[in-house]
Amino acid sequence: MRTFADSNGWFTLHDVAPGTYVLTTINPMFIYPELQLDVTVKAGLARAAYLVNKQQMMVQPFIIRPVALAQYYELRKPLDLWSFIKSPYGMMIGFMLFGIFVFPMLKVDPEEYKEAMAQLKGQAPADSGSSQQRIRDR
Repeated sequence: MRTFADSNGWFTLHDVAPGTYVLTTINPMFIYPELQLDVTVKAGLARAAYLVNKQQMMVQPFIIRPVALAQYYELRKPLDLWSFIKSPYGMMIGFMLFGIFVFPMLKVDPEEYKEAMAQLKGQAPADSGSSQQRIRDR
């Protein structure tokens, strides 16, 4: 038996003879479940029950709906700034910016360092220019 799907992916089977059938659908746009139909005729009505779920009954004409649209490609994740920052490239850029902007602030002039140490010890800062004059005077 052969039938064609409409624009929504639904298709209808008319006048199915009693018996057990395996329904395989091929459509590149939609995904359908593989069904096993057990068709019986009682009181002039043809009914089909899914073998997987006997409670779900279908009456003729049998209307089959797609489960989902077929997706052949994986969707690309949207740009996430936090995941870029956590990547190795983001960390390298972060360390580089830290080095460019923070390290120059941490730089201490040796003369200023000597003066700060002398003030901590309670001594008057030794001026490097005056110490050189004392050496020349001797």
